[in-house]
Amino acid sequence: MEATTSSFDPVKYNAAVMEQLQARDFLPSVPFIQLCGKCNLKCAMCPADFWETNSGLMPFDLFQHVLNELSRAGIGTLGFASAQGEPFLHPDVFPFLEEAIGRGFKVIVSTNGTVLNESRIQQLACLRLLQIQFSFFGYDKESYETTYRGARFEHVVKNLVLLKESLAKSDNKTELLVNGVSPTGDAASVRRTYEFLNKLGISENEILAVLPCNFGGR
Repeated sequence: MEATTSSFDPVKYNAAVMEQLQARDFLPSVPFIQLCGKCNLKCAMCPADFWETNSGLMPFDLFQHVLNELSRAGIGTLGFASAQGEPFLHPDVFPFLEEAIGRGFKVIVSTNGTVLNESRIQQLACLRLLQIQFSFFGYDKESYETTYRGARFEHVVKNLVLLKESLAKSDNKTELLVNGVSPTGDAASVRRTYEFLNKLGISENEILAVLPCNFGGR
């Protein structure tokens, strides 16, 4: 059932979240690691205009330290986030992924798909990832490229289709989630995005296209 503003009780919601946090001693359930502090896009729903820097790469020894701390805390799932920075701009992203998987972590990786190619997609499909989150919103060249400023619609669609096909051929059971935010808050654009992705072979349960949150200050 779709939630409505009138049925949402922020006090009860916050209390439930706090109860869950206290139950796990305020440890994160799925911590996000940012390998790369730079991005090749300036998306409409992102606060990229306010970033003071667009650079920085996590060194491997720091990453190993983080994994050690997560293991000691009993945390078994982690995400390679793209909250500020595209993970696949890190030149050693695959050794980082392989290290985490090899140490028994369930791994989620997020990408805007722009710096993928056939070789990298085949590598991704062969890894035992828990989930690949592919950021995408739009239903044609104009709607996509005005949202993902600096990206090329045809290239990213080609990568998305190839990723879907490659995962289907693998036996690793990696989930695909195509997620995106409508920067205009237009429910019709959300519907058209679902319809476009369906035509590419992406099923309903593999799509999360939503109306804006306040991540970009909008």
